[in-house]
Amino acid sequence: MPEKFNFDEVIDRTGSASYQWDCRQEFYGDNGVFPMWVADMHFKSPQVVLDALRQRIDYGNLAYTAMMPSFYKAITNWMQTQFNWQIMEDWVSFSPGIVTALCVAIRAYTQPGDGVLIQTPVYSPFFKTVERNNRQVIVNQLLLKEGYYTMDFGKLEQQLPKVKLAILCSPHNPVGRVWTTGELHRFGMLCKKHGVIVLSDEIHADLVYDPYQQISFANAGNNFADFSATMIAPSKTFNIAGLYTSAIIIPCPELKKRFDTEMDKSYLVEGNLFGIFALEAAYTKGKRWIEALLEYLRENRDIMLNTINNLPGMRAIVPEGTFIMWVDCREMGLSDDELMKFFIEKARIGPAPGTIFGKGGSGFVRLNFAYPRAMLAEVLQQLKNAVDELIPVR
Repeated sequence: MPEKFNFDEVIDRTGSASYQWDCRQEFYGDNGVFPMWVADMHFKSPQVVLDALRQRIDYGNLAYTAMMPSFYKAITNWMQTQFNWQIMEDWVSFSPGIVTALCVAIRAYTQPGDGVLIQTPVYSPFFKTVERNNRQVIVNQLLLKEGYYTMDFGKLEQQLPKVKLAILCSPHNPVGRVWTTGELHRFGMLCKKHGVIVLSDEIHADLVYDPYQQISFANAGNNFADFSATMIAPSKTFNIAGLYTSAIIIPCPELKKRFDTEMDKSYLVEGNLFGIFALEAAYTKGKRWIEALLEYLRENRDIMLNTINNLPGMRAIVPEGTFIMWVDCREMGLSDDELMKFFIEKARIGPAPGTIFGKGGSGFVRLNFAYPRAMLAEVLQQLKNAVDELIPVR
Protein backbone atom coordinates (compact mmCIF):
# COMPACT_ATOMS: atom_id res chain seq x y z
CA MET A 1 0.00 0.00 0.00
CA PRO A 2 1.48 3.39 -0.98
CA GLU A 3 2.72 5.49 1.90
CA LYS A 4 0.59 8.55 2.67
CA PHE A 5 2.04 11.96 3.46
CA ASN A 6 -0.11 14.71 4.92
CA PHE A 7 1.06 18.08 3.58
CA ASP A 8 -2.37 19.57 4.32
CA GLU A 9 -1.78 19.46 8.08
CA VAL A 10 -1.72 23.00 9.49
CA ILE A 11 0.92 23.47 12.19
CA ASP A 12 0.90 26.48 14.47
CA ARG A 13 4.55 27.55 14.42
CA THR A 14 4.12 30.69 16.52
CA GLY A 15 5.95 30.47 19.82
CA SER A 16 8.21 27.67 18.55
CA ALA A 17 11.27 29.94 18.09
CA SER A 18 10.51 29.95 14.37
CA TYR A 19 12.68 32.42 12.50
CA GLN A 20 9.88 32.95 10.00
CA TRP A 21 6.94 33.30 12.40
CA ASP A 22 8.41 34.60 15.65
CA CYS A 23 10.54 37.37 14.14
CA ARG A 24 7.72 39.17 12.31
CA GLN A 25 7.76 42.10 14.69
CA GLU A 26 11.49 42.52 14.21
CA PHE A 27 11.38 42.44 10.41
CA TYR A 28 7.99 43.96 9.60
CA GLY A 29 7.03 45.82 12.74
CA ASP A 30 3.86 43.74 12.85
CA ASN A 31 3.19 40.31 14.33
CA GLY A 32 -0.03 39.98 12.36
CA VAL A 33 1.37 39.60 8.84
CA PHE A 34 1.50 36.24 7.11
CA PRO A 35 5.25 35.55 6.63
CA MET A 36 6.28 34.34 3.19
CA TRP A 37 9.89 35.51 3.19
CA VAL A 38 12.04 32.71 4.65
CA ALA A 39 12.84 29.72 2.44
CA ASP A 40 11.68 26.96 4.74
CA MET A 41 8.54 24.84 4.54
CA HIS A 42 5.43 24.81 6.69
CA PHE A 43 5.33 20.99 6.70
CA LYS A 44 6.55 18.46 9.20
CA SER A 45 9.88 16.91 8.32
CA PRO A 46 9.69 13.32 6.98
CA GLN A 47 8.75 10.67 9.49
CA VAL A 48 11.89 8.68 8.62
CA VAL A 49 13.99 11.65 9.80
CA LEU A 50 11.93 12.22 12.96
CA ASP A 51 12.16 8.50 13.80
CA ALA A 52 15.96 8.56 13.43
CA LEU A 53 16.21 11.54 15.78
CA ARG A 54 13.86 9.97 18.34
CA GLN A 55 15.88 6.78 18.24
CA ARG A 56 19.02 8.72 19.03
CA ILE A 57 17.30 10.62 21.85
CA ASP A 58 16.02 7.35 23.31
CA TYR A 59 19.59 6.04 23.24
CA GLY A 60 20.18 8.74 25.82
CA ASN A 61 23.77 9.77 25.15
CA LEU A 62 24.19 13.02 23.22
CA ALA A 63 27.98 13.33 23.49
CA TYR A 64 30.45 14.22 20.73
CA THR A 65 29.50 12.34 17.57
CA ALA A 66 31.68 11.45 14.59
CA MET A 67 30.69 11.30 10.95
CA MET A 68 31.07 7.60 10.26
CA PRO A 69 31.46 5.96 6.81
CA SER A 70 27.66 5.65 6.62
CA PHE A 71 27.41 9.46 6.53
CA TYR A 72 29.58 9.71 3.43
CA LYS A 73 28.00 6.64 1.85
CA ALA A 74 24.55 8.23 2.15
CA ILE A 75 25.81 11.29 0.27
CA THR A 76 27.54 9.38 -2.52
CA ASN A 77 24.52 7.11 -3.05
CA TRP A 78 22.18 10.10 -3.13
CA MET A 79 24.21 11.92 -5.76
CA GLN A 80 24.32 8.77 -7.89
CA THR A 81 20.62 7.93 -7.70
CA GLN A 82 19.26 11.49 -7.85
CA PHE A 83 21.67 13.13 -10.29
CA ASN A 84 23.56 10.33 -12.01
CA TRP A 85 26.83 11.70 -10.67
CA GLN A 86 29.22 9.11 -9.33
CA ILE A 87 31.32 10.77 -6.66
CA MET A 88 33.96 9.41 -4.30
CA GLU A 89 33.62 9.56 -0.55
CA ASP A 90 36.97 11.31 -0.19
CA TRP A 91 35.66 14.19 -2.31
CA VAL A 92 33.20 15.14 0.45
CA SER A 93 33.87 17.75 3.12
CA PHE A 94 31.52 18.75 5.93
CA SER A 95 30.23 22.25 6.59
CA PRO A 96 27.68 23.46 9.17
CA GLY A 97 25.87 25.28 6.37
CA ILE A 98 26.05 26.61 2.85
CA VAL A 99 26.78 30.19 3.92
CA THR A 100 29.63 28.94 6.12
CA ALA A 101 31.00 27.05 3.14
CA LEU A 102 30.71 30.22 1.04
CA CYS A 103 32.87 32.12 3.51
CA VAL A 104 35.41 29.32 3.76
CA ALA A 105 35.66 28.87 -0.01
CA ILE A 106 36.09 32.60 -0.59
CA ARG A 107 39.03 32.64 1.83
CA ALA A 108 40.46 29.38 0.47
CA TYR A 109 40.34 30.27 -3.22
CA THR A 110 40.89 34.04 -3.31
CA GLN A 111 42.94 36.80 -1.73
CA PRO A 112 41.73 40.17 -0.35
CA GLY A 113 40.85 42.43 -3.27
CA ASP A 114 40.25 39.59 -5.73
CA GLY A 115 37.12 39.64 -7.88
CA VAL A 116 34.28 37.23 -7.09
CA LEU A 117 31.46 36.99 -9.62
CA ILE A 118 27.78 36.65 -8.71
CA GLN A 119 24.68 36.69 -10.94
CA THR A 120 21.98 38.97 -9.58
CA PRO A 121 19.25 39.08 -8.48
CA VAL A 122 20.54 36.41 -6.13
CA TYR A 123 20.52 35.13 -2.54
CA SER A 124 21.89 38.03 -0.52
CA PRO A 125 24.62 36.16 1.44
CA PHE A 126 26.42 35.69 -1.88
CA PHE A 127 27.49 39.31 -2.03
CA LYS A 128 27.55 39.82 1.75
CA THR A 129 30.12 37.05 2.26
CA VAL A 130 32.27 38.46 -0.53
CA GLU A 131 32.18 41.99 0.87
CA ARG A 132 32.76 40.94 4.48
CA ASN A 133 35.84 38.99 3.46
CA ASN A 134 37.29 42.05 1.69
CA ARG A 135 36.90 40.73 -1.84
CA GLN A 136 35.46 42.65 -4.78
CA VAL A 137 31.93 41.81 -5.93
CA ILE A 138 31.69 41.53 -9.72
CA VAL A 139 28.00 41.62 -10.73
CA ASN A 140 26.84 39.78 -13.82
CA GLN A 141 23.14 40.64 -13.86
CA LEU A 142 20.80 38.04 -15.32
CA LEU A 143 18.82 39.06 -18.38
CA LEU A 144 15.01 39.13 -18.15
CA LYS A 145 13.01 38.96 -21.35
CA GLU A 146 9.30 38.15 -21.57
CA GLY A 147 9.26 36.62 -18.09
CA TYR A 148 12.31 34.40 -18.60
CA TYR A 149 15.79 34.78 -17.13
CA THR A 150 19.02 33.88 -18.92
CA MET A 151 22.72 34.41 -18.24
CA ASP A 152 24.41 37.40 -19.85
CA PHE A 153 27.21 35.50 -21.56
CA GLY A 154 28.41 38.50 -23.54
CA LYS A 155 29.10 40.51 -20.42
CA LEU A 156 30.44 37.43 -18.67
CA GLU A 157 33.18 37.08 -21.27
CA GLN A 158 34.27 40.64 -20.55
CA GLN A 159 34.21 40.26 -16.75
CA LEU A 160 35.91 36.91 -16.18
CA PRO A 161 39.50 38.09 -16.80
CA LYS A 162 39.28 40.04 -13.53
CA VAL A 163 37.56 37.23 -11.59
CA LYS A 164 39.15 34.49 -9.45
CA LEU A 165 35.98 32.79 -8.19
CA ALA A 166 32.46 32.59 -9.67
CA ILE A 167 29.51 31.66 -7.45
CA LEU A 168 26.78 29.83 -9.33
CA CYS A 169 23.26 29.42 -7.92
CA SER A 170 21.81 26.23 -9.38
CA PRO A 171 18.79 26.04 -9.22
CA HIS A 172 18.71 29.79 -8.96
CA ASN A 173 17.33 31.60 -5.92
CA PRO A 174 15.18 33.68 -6.32
CA VAL A 175 14.33 33.47 -10.05
CA GLY A 176 13.74 29.70 -10.03
CA ARG A 177 15.75 28.79 -13.14
CA VAL A 178 17.07 25.25 -13.51
CA TRP A 179 20.03 25.78 -15.80
CA THR A 180 20.19 23.57 -18.87
CA THR A 181 23.19 21.45 -19.78
CA GLY A 182 23.90 23.90 -22.60
CA GLU A 183 23.87 26.91 -20.28
CA LEU A 184 26.09 25.18 -17.71
CA HIS A 185 28.48 24.07 -20.44
CA ARG A 186 28.79 27.56 -21.90
CA PHE A 187 29.27 29.08 -18.45
CA GLY A 188 31.82 26.43 -17.52
CA MET A 189 33.84 26.76 -20.69
CA LEU A 190 34.15 30.51 -20.18
CA CYS A 191 35.30 30.00 -16.58
CA LYS A 192 37.74 27.31 -17.68
CA LYS A 193 39.13 29.58 -20.40
CA HIS A 194 39.88 32.33 -17.87
CA GLY A 195 41.08 30.09 -15.03
CA VAL A 196 38.11 30.87 -12.77
CA ILE A 197 37.13 28.47 -9.97
CA VAL A 198 33.37 27.79 -9.76
CA LEU A 199 31.54 27.44 -6.46
CA SER A 200 28.13 25.93 -7.22
CA ASP A 201 25.34 26.31 -4.65
CA GLU A 202 22.99 23.38 -5.33
CA ILE A 203 20.99 23.43 -2.11
CA HIS A 204 17.68 23.38 -4.04
CA ALA A 205 18.83 20.62 -6.41
CA ASP A 206 16.24 18.06 -5.26
CA LEU A 207 13.33 20.49 -5.70
CA VAL A 208 12.97 20.53 -9.48
CA TYR A 209 9.71 20.10 -11.40
CA ASP A 210 9.18 17.97 -14.50
CA PRO A 211 10.14 18.33 -17.30
CA TYR A 212 13.19 20.20 -16.01
CA GLN A 213 16.29 18.29 -14.96
CA GLN A 214 18.93 19.29 -12.48
CA ILE A 215 22.51 18.81 -13.69
CA SER A 216 25.34 19.33 -11.22
CA PHE A 217 27.79 21.85 -12.64
CA ALA A 218 30.77 19.58 -11.96
CA ASN A 219 29.06 16.81 -13.94
CA ALA A 220 28.13 18.98 -16.92
CA GLY A 221 31.20 18.04 -18.97
CA ASN A 222 34.71 19.03 -20.04
CA ASN A 223 36.32 18.22 -16.69
CA PHE A 224 34.41 20.93 -14.84
CA ALA A 225 34.99 18.91 -11.66
CA ASP A 226 38.66 19.89 -11.87
CA PHE A 227 37.94 23.55 -11.08
CA SER A 228 34.76 23.49 -9.03
CA ALA A 229 33.25 22.83 -5.61
CA THR A 230 29.60 21.80 -5.22
CA MET A 231 27.59 22.70 -2.12
CA ILE A 232 24.64 20.47 -1.20
CA ALA A 233 22.45 19.95 1.86
CA PRO A 234 19.26 18.11 2.88
CA SER A 235 18.04 21.25 4.66
CA LYS A 236 15.65 22.68 2.04
CA THR A 237 14.56 19.31 0.67
CA PHE A 238 13.56 17.77 4.00
CA ASN A 239 12.86 20.95 5.99
CA ILE A 240 15.70 20.41 8.45
CA ALA A 241 17.60 23.69 8.01
CA GLY A 242 17.80 24.14 11.79
CA LEU A 243 20.14 21.14 12.04
CA TYR A 244 22.95 22.93 10.14
CA THR A 245 24.49 20.06 8.21
CA SER A 246 25.83 20.45 4.66
CA ALA A 247 28.34 18.78 2.38
CA ILE A 248 30.84 20.21 -0.08
CA ILE A 249 31.91 17.98 -2.97
CA ILE A 250 35.39 18.85 -4.25
CA PRO A 251 36.88 16.30 -6.69
CA CYS A 252 40.16 18.18 -7.25
CA PRO A 253 42.62 17.16 -4.47
CA GLU A 254 44.39 20.52 -4.48
CA LEU A 255 41.15 22.51 -4.18
CA LYS A 256 39.85 20.16 -1.50
CA LYS A 257 43.03 20.54 0.52
CA ARG A 258 42.75 24.33 0.38
CA PHE A 259 39.12 24.21 1.50
CA ASP A 260 39.77 21.74 4.33
CA THR A 261 42.75 23.73 5.56
CA GLU A 262 40.62 26.85 5.82
CA MET A 263 37.90 24.89 7.65
CA ASP A 264 40.49 23.60 10.12
CA LYS A 265 41.61 27.12 10.95
CA SER A 266 38.18 27.82 12.43
CA TYR A 267 37.63 24.33 13.90
CA LEU A 268 34.52 23.88 11.76
CA VAL A 269 35.09 20.18 11.13
CA GLU A 270 32.84 18.64 13.79
CA GLY A 271 29.20 18.06 12.95
CA ASN A 272 25.95 18.38 14.82
CA LEU A 273 24.81 15.04 16.24
CA PHE A 274 21.22 15.43 15.08
CA GLY A 275 22.24 16.83 11.70
CA ILE A 276 24.45 13.81 11.05
CA PHE A 277 21.69 11.30 11.76
CA ALA A 278 19.06 13.37 9.96
CA LEU A 279 21.15 13.55 6.79
CA GLU A 280 21.73 9.80 6.78
CA ALA A 281 18.04 9.05 7.30
CA ALA A 282 16.90 11.58 4.71
CA TYR A 283 19.31 10.47 2.00
CA THR A 284 18.75 6.75 2.57
CA LYS A 285 14.99 6.65 3.24
CA GLY A 286 13.50 9.93 2.05
CA LYS A 287 13.02 9.50 -1.70
CA ARG A 288 9.28 8.68 -1.62
CA TRP A 289 8.65 11.69 0.63
CA ILE A 290 10.30 13.99 -1.90
CA GLU A 291 8.28 12.54 -4.76
CA ALA A 292 5.05 13.25 -2.87
CA LEU A 293 6.30 16.68 -1.80
CA LEU A 294 7.09 17.71 -5.38
CA GLU A 295 3.58 16.77 -6.52
CA TYR A 296 2.11 18.92 -3.75
CA LEU A 297 4.45 21.84 -4.37
CA ARG A 298 3.80 21.75 -8.11
CA GLU A 299 0.07 22.19 -7.51
CA ASN A 300 0.76 24.99 -5.01
CA ARG A 301 3.02 26.63 -7.57
CA ASP A 302 0.38 26.45 -10.28
CA ILE A 303 -2.35 27.82 -7.99
CA MET A 304 -0.13 30.72 -7.03
CA LEU A 305 0.90 31.41 -10.63
CA ASN A 306 -2.72 31.43 -11.77
CA THR A 307 -3.74 33.81 -8.97
CA ILE A 308 -0.87 36.28 -9.30
CA ASN A 309 -0.83 36.38 -13.09
CA ASN A 310 -4.49 37.36 -13.08
CA LEU A 311 -3.85 40.34 -10.81
CA PRO A 312 -3.29 43.73 -12.47
CA GLY A 313 0.24 45.05 -12.11
CA MET A 314 1.82 41.71 -11.13
CA ARG A 315 3.55 38.97 -13.06
CA ALA A 316 5.04 35.86 -11.48
CA ILE A 317 8.14 34.24 -12.94
CA VAL A 318 7.52 30.50 -13.39
CA PRO A 319 9.81 28.58 -11.00
CA GLU A 320 11.34 25.56 -12.70
CA GLY A 321 12.66 24.54 -9.29
CA THR A 322 12.60 25.63 -5.60
CA PHE A 323 9.47 26.48 -3.56
CA ILE A 324 9.84 30.24 -3.90
CA MET A 325 8.29 32.56 -6.47
CA TRP A 326 9.81 35.73 -7.88
CA VAL A 327 7.08 38.28 -8.58
CA ASP A 328 7.44 41.30 -10.86
CA CYS A 329 5.37 44.16 -9.39
CA ARG A 330 6.85 47.02 -11.41
CA GLU A 331 3.65 47.71 -13.30
CA MET A 332 1.94 48.59 -10.02
CA GLY A 333 3.80 51.88 -10.20
CA LEU A 334 4.99 51.79 -6.58
CA SER A 335 8.42 52.56 -5.16
CA ASP A 336 10.14 49.72 -3.30
CA ASP A 337 9.14 51.23 0.05
CA GLU A 338 5.57 51.68 -1.14
CA LEU A 339 5.49 48.12 -2.45
CA MET A 340 6.53 46.69 0.92
CA LYS A 341 4.02 48.93 2.68
CA PHE A 342 1.29 47.62 0.37
CA PHE A 343 2.13 43.98 1.13
CA ILE A 344 2.47 44.49 4.88
CA GLU A 345 -0.36 46.94 5.58
CA LYS A 346 -2.90 46.12 2.88
CA ALA A 347 -2.33 42.48 1.93
CA ARG A 348 -1.08 41.57 5.45
CA ILE A 349 1.73 39.53 3.87
CA GLY A 350 5.43 39.62 4.71
CA PRO A 351 7.46 39.00 1.52
CA ALA A 352 11.20 39.14 0.98
CA PRO A 353 11.82 42.53 -0.68
CA GLY A 354 13.44 42.26 -4.08
CA THR A 355 16.03 44.88 -3.20
CA ILE A 356 17.89 42.49 -0.86
CA PHE A 357 18.76 40.31 -3.87
CA GLY A 358 20.89 43.00 -5.45
CA LYS A 359 20.87 44.56 -8.89
CA GLY A 360 17.73 43.65 -10.81
CA GLY A 361 15.65 43.18 -7.66
CA SER A 362 13.95 46.58 -7.50
CA GLY A 363 10.20 46.30 -8.07
CA PHE A 364 10.11 42.59 -7.22
CA VAL A 365 9.25 40.49 -4.18
CA ARG A 366 10.00 36.86 -3.33
CA LEU A 367 7.19 34.70 -1.94
CA ASN A 368 7.37 31.20 -0.42
CA PHE A 369 4.63 28.76 -1.50
CA ALA A 370 5.52 25.73 0.69
CA TYR A 371 2.38 25.91 2.85
CA PRO A 372 -0.63 23.67 3.41
CA ARG A 373 -3.07 24.44 0.63
CA ALA A 374 -5.74 25.93 2.90
CA MET A 375 -3.23 28.45 4.26
CA LEU A 376 -1.98 29.29 0.77
CA ALA A 377 -5.53 29.84 -0.51
CA GLU A 378 -6.30 32.17 2.39
CA VAL A 379 -3.22 34.32 1.92
CA LEU A 380 -3.70 34.51 -1.85
CA GLN A 381 -7.22 35.75 -1.25
CA GLN A 382 -5.77 38.44 1.02
CA LEU A 383 -3.46 39.48 -1.80
CA LYS A 384 -6.26 39.55 -4.35
CA ASN A 385 -8.47 41.65 -2.09
CA ALA A 386 -5.65 44.13 -1.49
CA VAL A 387 -4.88 44.49 -5.21
CA ASP A 388 -8.58 44.90 -6.03
CA GLU A 389 -8.77 47.71 -3.49
CA LEU A 390 -5.63 49.39 -4.84
CA ILE A 391 -6.43 48.89 -8.52
CA PRO A 392 -10.24 48.67 -8.87
CA VAL A 393 -11.58 46.68 -11.81
CA ARG A 394 -12.59 49.12 -14.52
